[in-house]
Amino acid sequence: MKTRVLIVGWCPFLVLLVSRPSLGQFGNPYPPPNTPNYSAPYNPDDNQFYPPAGAVSPQRLPSLANSLATEAQQLLDNLRYELYGTFEGRQLEMRAGAVLNAANQVAQNAQFGAAGQAQIGGSMNQFDVAFTELNSVMRSVGGNSPRSSASVDRLQKVAFQIRNIIGAYGPLPGGPPPLIGVQPIQIPGLPCSIRSLTDATANLRIATNNYSRFVQNTFRPLADSAQSLSEQVRYFQGLLNSPVRFEDLQQTCQQLRLVANDINTLLAQTNPPPPVIQTWSLVLDSLNQVAALLNIPGQLGLPRPGIGGGVIANPGFPVLPGSGGPRPGPAFLALLNQVLAESDGFLQGISANAGAVPGGFQFVADARNLRGSLLNLNQQVLVGAPRRELVQTMAVAQNYANAIGRRIAAVARGRIGPNIARFQDLANMLNQLQGMLN
Repeated sequence: MKTRVLIVGWCPFLVLLVSRPSLGQFGNPYPPPNTPNYSAPYNPDDNQFYPPAGAVSPQRLPSLANSLATEAQQLLDNLRYELYGTFEGRQLEMRAGAVLNAANQVAQNAQFGAAGQAQIGGSMNQFDVAFTELNSVMRSVGGNSPRSSASVDRLQKVAFQIRNIIGAYGPLPGGPPPLIGVQPIQIPGLPCSIRSLTDATANLRIATNNYSRFVQNTFRPLADSAQSLSEQVRYFQGLLNSPVRFEDLQQTCQQLRLVANDINTLLAQTNPPPPVIQTWSLVLDSLNQVAALLNIPGQLGLPRPGIGGGVIANPGFPVLPGSGGPRPGPAFLALLNQVLAESDGFLQGISANAGAVPGGFQFVADARNLRGSLLNLNQQVLVGAPRRELVQTMAVAQNYANAIGRRIAAVARGRIGPNIARFQDLANMLNQLQGMLN
């Protein structure tokens, strides 16, 4: 009898010892910040930070910065719990630690008044670099770590709210030389419209990433295209604070519309779920509004279902086609197609190694701008634009190529690798193109 009592007494202890409690088994792992009712059930997919309930004011910056640090800590805790003992978990833990350090620096700067808040832009740039590194690894394990994936989404939403307050993304170094005596362009309604476009593309990126975790082969290209569009929109937003010409804004917007056309085609081919279509509809609405403010004709609409039904409206080009001079011949078009293919390969190669190269993200920005200029050149040729317009666009492409060449010379110092060799081939073909136009 004593033996039975002893065994029965040990049973509950053994059950508690070998069972693994979940994070939420003994209540919410942490309450949603800035929520008066802490007893409400915690929903990891709840948009508790984004979109904002009202106008985002600078007075909210300290609380949002604290939320960023809190969410970064929660992300690190979730990763340690869900992926403990795995190789991916160790890699993500290191990257999440860098995200947490950057988020803590943002929160610290936000508490020091105007002097500290002036340094938040630099802290957020460090956060973006760390977050990009984390997110690139997170994609491969998202389905095995739902809590961590939800933390990543929430972290991104808080970061975008902070960006809305501090003025979004400043212009990246590189590209054409600054224009002396040119002031930033002031167009009523344009900053607000571009902010809406930035928010919409961020939501699209989150929505496509959520579905690509479960259907990777089908939605991965769509998620990558949504990420590329989101990054280009943020760069476009930074141009508003830069001394640029009106034509530069038009050109960058046209590049966004070409990317949107590609996404329309992917959407028609993949038949995505309704939430993705809804977020894409908001992107198109915002992009059409921005294009209208920049006097760019034509609108983009939702794709028709079925293979090849994604292109609804030709993006057009903000120049008047004309017959000024002879049209480039087949040899020019053939070489231009080779240059476009080579620029795509260079962009993919440099994007894959951006985190390991000094100034890698500036390389990526210039490579995207170079590709966008070449796409615009191709569009101009197709619509029969005057030769002087082709020469001007070719000059813009050469400026971006020269900026990349200067960066390579400063970083490589005579060394050569696959990406550098590819760029050298690209630069030679660009010189041939320019020679055909002169």
